[in-house]
Amino acid sequence: MKREKKYVFETSQPFTPGYISRPGARYWREFKKLSAFVQYAKENLRRNETLICEMALCRFVDNYLIYVSDLLALIFSARPETLKSSETVTLEFVLTHRTTPQLIDAIVRKKVDQLSYQGMRELLDFFSNRLKFPLFKEQDDLTKAIILIEVRNIIVHNRGL
Repeated sequence: MKREKKYVFETSQPFTPGYISRPGARYWREFKKLSAFVQYAKENLRRNETLICEMALCRFVDNYLIYVSDLLALIFSARPETLKSSETVTLEFVLTHRTTPQLIDAIVRKKVDQLSYQGMRELLDFFSNRLKFPLFKEQDDLTKAIILIEVRNIIVHNRGL
């Protein structure tokens, strides 16, 4: 007796394995629903590609800036002498902190906030001149970082315009 070969991919109907019994049919239906959802998600991903790219860029730049701020805070906390400068603080600011470690922490936070609001070039100058720690080896990397930060600022502060 000669067996006739059945080809799965020649028919337009989807292949349902024969081992799926009635109780397993529920899982097959769930798989079909999940497949339909994945297709829907792909279409929406394409439709919202610009928005997703903007969000990813903002998160990437924000994470880098937070890393730099945390690095500064760590350096200042470990080596408070790096904070030495001709800047002055008010007596009221000093007296609001009971201990020297609290005062140092407050000065560190104030200095990190002050530096984080400056531009990337000023931050790079501070790292290079005061800390002798270059943030970028190549000038091209600095230029790219500045462009990315500026694009992030346009997206965040000007609604992308």
